[in-house]
Amino acid sequence: MRLVRCPRCNTFNSPNVHECATCGFDLNYCFCSKCGTKIKIGTEKCPNCGSDNEKLLFAPFPVKKIVDPKYLIKSIEVHGTILKEVNPNLIKIQTDSAILEFYNSSGNLYDSIEVGKNSFLPLIEKPTELRKISQIWQELGDEARITFIKSLIERISGFNLYFPERLEDIVFDERYRPCFPVLEHKEKGYIDSKDFLCNILRILKGYEGSLWENEKNEIIRKKCEAYIFINWLDEIKQKIHMNSVSYAGISDKGPTRTKNEDAILMIESSYKTYAAENLDAKKQYLFVLSDGLGGHERGEVAAELIVDGISKEFYKHLLPKSNIELEDIVESIGVVNNYVYSKNTQTEMTMQRMGGTISGLLIDRDRFMVFNVGDSPIFLLNDEDITELSIRDTSTKKNKAITQAIGIRPFDEIEVHINELQIPWEKFKVLICSDGLTDVVTPVKIASIIKSCKKNLREACLKLLEEAHEKKSSDNVSVIVVNVEKEIVIGR
Repeated sequence: MRLVRCPRCNTFNSPNVHECATCGFDLNYCFCSKCGTKIKIGTEKCPNCGSDNEKLLFAPFPVKKIVDPKYLIKSIEVHGTILKEVNPNLIKIQTDSAILEFYNSSGNLYDSIEVGKNSFLPLIEKPTELRKISQIWQELGDEARITFIKSLIERISGFNLYFPERLEDIVFDERYRPCFPVLEHKEKGYIDSKDFLCNILRILKGYEGSLWENEKNEIIRKKCEAYIFINWLDEIKQKIHMNSVSYAGISDKGPTRTKNEDAILMIESSYKTYAAENLDAKKQYLFVLSDGLGGHERGEVAAELIVDGISKEFYKHLLPKSNIELEDIVESIGVVNNYVYSKNTQTEMTMQRMGGTISGLLIDRDRFMVFNVGDSPIFLLNDEDITELSIRDTSTKKNKAITQAIGIRPFDEIEVHINELQIPWEKFKVLICSDGLTDVVTPVKIASIIKSCKKNLREACLKLLEEAHEKKSSDNVSVIVVNVEKEIVIGR
């Protein structure tokens, strides 16, 4: 039973009176929702401001007849019924049912309408546009898709209801809130939440070979519980900002040297944390090459000190950071430089002083940061081009003379070349090498060798080393090849 609320004093009155029992207000009138002018109920436009006072609502069911004085049926549509509010002074009905609670949880429940004795249906906000689930899927990006599906699953799994079997009946409003019918009892054309979810998954397709396409069929086959599917969604959402990274490296004394004064470092680190029920998966990679400088065995010592020092800095200072900045990397290189420099200050003999180059790549989720000091080059490769990313610190007056290196002087006198890459390609490679390779093998030849090995990075390293040996390189030869492919989680 609906009561009449006085729009002036909010007193509840019985439905058959015409004047408010408290203030005497004529209950055949209401106030314009925009300007507050007193207008007669049923007036479509305010005589003062001209605003439209017709309130339209939507019932996500075909409704042919109602016994409700608050509303009239305006039109029956394909996906439901549009009703007109004819008496805004009548209060809303408070009833309890799983169906009403389902729409209330979506935030679009407006009222319930009486369609028969003690029989009520939900009335929701009239959508500006009804959208099919396949249409929503196509217009959203991967992250928004996962959020949308996860929200829907959490909603349907929270109620013991039955949902439309026909996919064309599954429609949403412009805010992606459900506008499709649900039932409390099994009827023809309605299925339980597990079958409903499987039906949706079948039509929501991604790029062939994507993570979504490769793994969703197992969910469908097993008719997994909602929480399993939600956990899977959380995991693949993290992979939107991750990349598939593979790598290989080799360091060799070369065809003419008796000792190897190069050193390489390859670190892969990953962990997962749960905060506020959200999974945070973090994956980082660090690749560093150092070409040692110094008399006797000092170059070998320097290279090892540099890669060992930067490794300690990575685990101690870089890895714990939620977001690594370029300045953090520079600061860590400074710590390593000053450590090697302190070793040099302990000896007065110039020939026993040491130093080394440093060239590296740090991958933090979907960020790529390259840095170098000295003349060990870094190259970026795709299927067509090879581009040098590093800036070589060599003298233009004296052939091959290095103008700066790690450990030779205090850090405030050293410039670190560092940059964060903005890479437009889905697939690319990064090569870090010592000048023992580039002195005898051209970049074009290097790119050709790497391309010929396709994804076999170990073979690419060996072939580059073999080429340097054939060309009689006079220096140590070290290479690190990193292959990056952006993970296609869903895609088009």
